[in-house]
Amino acid sequence: MTATQIPIAITQAPPYRVHEGKTAVITDGARSIGASIAQNLASKGADVVLVYLNQTSDEPAASLAAELSKAHNVKALPVRADFSTPEGCSKIVDAVEGDMPPNAQSGRPQVDILVNCAAVFHAAPLEAVGVADFHKIYSPLLPEDAKKAISIWYPLTPLSGIREWDSDEQKETADKYGGRAGCAEEIAGIVGMICSPESGWMTGCLASANGGQWMAS
Repeated sequence: MTATQIPIAITQAPPYRVHEGKTAVITDGARSIGASIAQNLASKGADVVLVYLNQTSDEPAASLAAELSKAHNVKALPVRADFSTPEGCSKIVDAVEGDMPPNAQSGRPQVDILVNCAAVFHAAPLEAVGVADFHKIYSPLLPEDAKKAISIWYPLTPLSGIREWDSDEQKETADKYGGRAGCAEEIAGIVGMICSPESGWMTGCLASANGGQWMAS
């Protein structure tokens, strides 16, 4: 073996509970896609923290936590917190440190998997979106402006054409691939795959879960 060769062990298929001893935090984890992701990760052995925002989700979150704990023998903890605020984030961290089992390797509680399912959406025409509404959506995602904002491509902007319709290729692709909307379990399966140890060499990637299509009307 030369100095440039990297030995790679031939391994068998990983055990089903690949996340045993890990803690996963799922925002908006009490309903819909977030709940399906929590189900997927818990079935693989992960202890899960179900973060949700409103009091109306108290019962669904508690019910899901009890269901996951019983079905998969994991710790499932519902936490009502607004993770778009520093106080909400601190509450989530405190819950992990105070109530979740320690990591199997480090011996202390920690967040091993973070799935951000929650998002703010303001359903209104653009002219009806106020400054406060804009910052409520924008600030949690981009709290600071980019420091390197100059792009060499900006002179080409006036030469680019305006397109406000779906291309023929997009419409054909929508009919050809998938042909339907995906379900929550299918999205959860992709998240579970990306979180698995076998995806450890994947980083900085955009994984599309769209059935091979761009949705076009």
